[in-house]
Amino acid sequence: MNGTYSNATLQDNAWTFTNLSLNQSQPMPYLQISAINSNVTVWYYGVNTFFPSDMLTYFTADSGQQLINMGVADAGSSVDWVVLSNGTFVTNGWNVSHNGTVTVTGLTGNLSVIYFGFTNELGNANLPFYEKHSVAIAVGIALAVTIGIAVAINVAAKKRNANVTSERPREAKN
Repeated sequence: MNGTYSNATLQDNAWTFTNLSLNQSQPMPYLQISAINSNVTVWYYGVNTFFPSDMLTYFTADSGQQLINMGVADAGSSVDWVVLSNGTFVTNGWNVSHNGTVTVTGLTGNLSVIYFGFTNELGNANLPFYEKHSVAIAVGIALAVTIGIAVAINVAAKKRNANVTSERPREAKN
């Protein structure tokens, strides 16, 4: 992959890039990445300001471990992060530390690490909780509405079945 950067340093077995720009990608102000027992090729980085998110996509054929820090201002909690493996949401095999370092272990193929929130460029230090965690709140509301609708449908179906059973004619006894 062709790219440019204003600075790259290798310290404590981690590469730290400043202003990394890959072909077809937006410039990345900060990236710290290291790999243990794996080779990594970074393909893409993008920022979506409409639905605030940062996404780093890379490839590894080895089931080792990758540590990725995209330098987000407020790393948030794990609910603000998603890892995709070959386009599928992954719930196991990764975690995020308090400083925003995502550790991916044992996953192979095309991997995407996505942070939902405001980037360093937009800043979020003075934003209220509900704006910092709007994605997590929206997902929670959508989940609650879905469960509410499912419960309502289930109750209506049971009520309808009870009414149908009580309206059946009784057989005459001889």
